[in-house]
Amino acid sequence: MIQAQPAQLHVLPETAWIMPIQRTAPAQWQRLLAALDEQRAVVTLGAPMPAQEDQRAGRPRVSLTNSMVTIDADGHAINRYDKQQLVPFGEFIPFGFAWFVNLMDIPLGEFGRGAPTQAPLTLAGQRIAFNICYEDLFGELIGAQVRDGGATILVNASNIAWFGNTHALPQHLGISRMRAREFARPMLRATNTGMTAWIDHRGQVRGVLPPTSNACSKHRCKARRA
Repeated sequence: MIQAQPAQLHVLPETAWIMPIQRTAPAQWQRLLAALDEQRAVVTLGAPMPAQEDQRAGRPRVSLTNSMVTIDADGHAINRYDKQQLVPFGEFIPFGFAWFVNLMDIPLGEFGRGAPTQAPLTLAGQRIAFNICYEDLFGELIGAQVRDGGATILVNASNIAWFGNTHALPQHLGISRMRAREFARPMLRATNTGMTAWIDHRGQVRGVLPPTSNACSKHRCKARRA
């Protein structure tokens, strides 16, 4: 899809890469970098990333963060956003429940938490701030990105395949629309099952892919470009 749709910035969903980018398959990785080089583009993709020292301090199980990493054509990470609002049990272990996670041998049971202030991606005169999954529920988080980071574009990257083809998909789109309207910033959504969309600064949906569509058919690609 990246090769077929030239753009300055490509955004893949949360956990589009299921391992840290340093361990990617060489052939797949080189194909991605070649497409970026041809288009003079960058890609932001969801991947688990090694936690920073302050994220691991005093927490022996923490080794990774749930992150959005921006990669240039040379394979360099030029920007990174680490998720701040983590999901209980899925992304962090509530106090007193470590025994349960240990007993069930749940992998990736605890991520490091991202810092409250993280630099936006600067591209083509815009400052692009990312939020992951249901972080767009938290107006204070988005407000800080706009107020302190000066974000001009918001991007939500989600993996909500857990919910199937249910009301959760349009509901999450509605949440993003509210944040876009609240802070008068356009919001782009990149998801694996829905709903991938372009929302303008008034909260109006200007383009959207059908829910649960993970393939880009010809007519859908045309709709996205429009």
